[in-house]
Amino acid sequence: MKQNKLILTLVLTVISLFGATPNEIIENAENSVNNTVENTVVKKYLSQNSQYIVDMVGKDNCQYSCPTLKEGYFGRVASVDPQSGETQCYVYDSKLPDKRVATVKNISKPCVQSFQNLVKNATTLTSTKTKSEMSLESYEDLKAIEDKYYKNYGDVGAGREFINVPKYMIAGLTVDEEIIDVPSTIMYNQITLNSGYTLYPNSSNFNEADFKEKIQENQTWYKNLWDNAKDLVGLYDLPDPSSESERVEYSNLVSPVKAMLTNSVIFIMNFLNEYNDVMLIAKTYVLFTVVPLTIGLAVLSKITKLVSNVNDLEDITERIVLGIATMFIFFFSTTNIKIDEENKISQTSFHQIIRPILYKGAYLGDLAGQSATKAYLKYKLREVGIAPLEVVNSTIKEKVKLENEQLIYSSIINDCGNTYNTEALKQYIGVTVGLNQTYPPSENLKRYSSQIAGDTYTNFYNKTFLKSEQLIRTHNLSSVSLCYQAERSYLENKEKIKDYEYLIKGYELSNQNNGMKRQLELLANMQFRNDVELGFASLPLLATTSVFIDNLGVFENPQGDRLDKEQMLKDYRSSGGYKVGDIAEGDNLLTKPINWTLSNLSYTMLPFASGIQNTIYKLLKNEDSHDSFRSIVGNAVESFSSLKTGIFGIAKELVTSLSSKLLANENVVQFLSIFISILIMMYLVSYLPIIAIATASFSVIFFYYLSIEIYYLVIPFLIAFAFATSQSELIKNFMKNGLILAIKPLLIVVSIVMALFAKEFFETMNYALVNWQFEPMFAMTQSVDLSSFSNFKSNISTYLFADFGLIFFKGFLILANSVIAIIVVFYLVLNGANMILDMFGVRDASFDVQTSIGSQVDGKTSQWNTPI
Repeated sequence: MKQNKLILTLVLTVISLFGATPNEIIENAENSVNNTVENTVVKKYLSQNSQYIVDMVGKDNCQYSCPTLKEGYFGRVASVDPQSGETQCYVYDSKLPDKRVATVKNISKPCVQSFQNLVKNATTLTSTKTKSEMSLESYEDLKAIEDKYYKNYGDVGAGREFINVPKYMIAGLTVDEEIIDVPSTIMYNQITLNSGYTLYPNSSNFNEADFKEKIQENQTWYKNLWDNAKDLVGLYDLPDPSSESERVEYSNLVSPVKAMLTNSVIFIMNFLNEYNDVMLIAKTYVLFTVVPLTIGLAVLSKITKLVSNVNDLEDITERIVLGIATMFIFFFSTTNIKIDEENKISQTSFHQIIRPILYKGAYLGDLAGQSATKAYLKYKLREVGIAPLEVVNSTIKEKVKLENEQLIYSSIINDCGNTYNTEALKQYIGVTVGLNQTYPPSENLKRYSSQIAGDTYTNFYNKTFLKSEQLIRTHNLSSVSLCYQAERSYLENKEKIKDYEYLIKGYELSNQNNGMKRQLELLANMQFRNDVELGFASLPLLATTSVFIDNLGVFENPQGDRLDKEQMLKDYRSSGGYKVGDIAEGDNLLTKPINWTLSNLSYTMLPFASGIQNTIYKLLKNEDSHDSFRSIVGNAVESFSSLKTGIFGIAKELVTSLSSKLLANENVVQFLSIFISILIMMYLVSYLPIIAIATASFSVIFFYYLSIEIYYLVIPFLIAFAFATSQSELIKNFMKNGLILAIKPLLIVVSIVMALFAKEFFETMNYALVNWQFEPMFAMTQSVDLSSFSNFKSNISTYLFADFGLIFFKGFLILANSVIAIIVVFYLVLNGANMILDMFGVRDASFDVQTSIGSQVDGKTSQWNTPI
């Protein structure tokens, strides 16, 4: 060991003598190894292509060009990879410049080194975290909040376990005597857990007001008592009346678990206690009537078949063994929970077997809910600009690389512009490639031959497309495919740089927005806490909170939306070379209100919209409301400035006077009532997903617990029925349904996550598809010919009113899709778990409570749909 230390010391001493750090020595060694490997690869490549290549170029400085070719050949640059320093080239015979004979490459290692130096010297950001009351200063702080709850909040000490809502509900509905003190719970009508279990996490409140009041009352008493007693005990310091014992006295444990469904669970326990005798009587009746009768009939069947000499393929031994086993597992009581001297709750072996499986399923649901919470919070943090510092610095380095690439591509584009007749390329080829394109992506001219007006060319390298005929045999000429690649890569990099700048700038601005970070901290603390206390049942709260946040726009990136949808639509029109009418464009002060009103007029067709409009109309017509409106308008005008000048007073009077005259106008009042009713209906529709998610999720969670209780109660009778009818498959289906019931919490979480995805999907696709669907119609109405009187007379109605109708129907379609989205969200949450099971064919619909109830309702009402 001492020898190793001595050797290490000597090595470090030698390194320091040469003035290099260990990291530099290692880096130099790695570079040396890499250079050796690269030189070997280059030499091997040169030997394989010695027919065309003399040597590589750009060994000492960065060059993106073809290698030095042998006499009789020349090259055209096919493609360039700026970061690897690699240049692909087409090789042509000087005597046959239209014939490509090979493709070779040139590697310039200094180009690689220049990119590495740029990244190495890039200015990155450092952590700016300061001491503050906030626990969420950066993205990395989210992990600390997560650990606070997932690791510590429910840790109530060694040998003790905190019971969350799902486990608490399963324990209560299946009467788990290991967790719940059943006799005490029924006796005191209050959930009582056994030693080692608690409903209280590490959460308490402190009544500071009462504590301070009590301290003030006892201050004098403490002092007098101590002055009299200190001489006796030899102490001279007054004890702190605000000691920890006093503080604990005014603290209380907080448990949402205890508050949830306590009465319902206790009622079920009381019911099972009183119902136990009924169950025993029923089981006894089945045991001494159905079972003997079944055995007798089976024996009689065997005897008759034996007498009649009929073959009997039924395995009687298997049936007897299976029957006895199932009776002992599913039918006979093996555990009796004694409540008092007279009452008890009996349970079978299967009750004890299925309960841990249900617990494990709920636990998996809890983990899935936690995953959804972490994913949502990380998504929101990144969305508002609070990204990991490591990611931001990596983005800065990538941005530096792309900016250097842009210089290279810009140089190539300029060279292409000096080489090719771009107008000819656009005229012959660009229109076939796409919109506003110059260069073709392929060297193959045949694919464009039908578009060049009968002219015959073998390739793009001729006097029509080149600016000079002498360029045909020029070495290192940029090929048309390279020009396309350079232009395309330049534009793609431009978009990437915008995205990178958005992320970097968002990070810088969000770090300065303490208000938003406080809101995110509050959301993280509340949702992580809900996950621990409520388990998978907390996910509906996250879903509804998500909709609420999106509607209010609480968490927004300081730079605004990453994608400006309105600008994107304008760019789409511009690239397509068409225009739409001013009203359809809605881009100025006159047309924007008209466009908005027509787009949202369909909201007045919704239920209750007419009633809301009539109520608003009556309020606006009321004289008292006029005074209130004038007061609001006047105060709004005055709030624009703190100057109390005569001019402002005159402006206030003019505005209030004008508002009074407007309210006196019937048409204005009618328009205002419609406008306000539209705003109210838009508000209601935007919040309907909250109602859909909340009601559906509460329903599906209720049906889950209801199914558990029904499953718990029907075990003996179902087994007796299976035994009596010789249906062993029924027992298998029963056990399969138990496993399905166990994984139901996991499926509920997945269905809620899919519902959130569906909401986002419908919102995005609704905007994109509906707008794109109406674009051709708007373009056609704008292109109506009104040059002659006959055309004007026949098309004026189309020109004037088509856009109005199209805008209204577009708004109506958007509203209809929004309503459909709400229905889809409701259905996914309510029936998503069953839908997933149906996809794999593993659900038995006869057992599912939701499906059974739905089918019964459908069956009862179907008679009224049958024609007479």
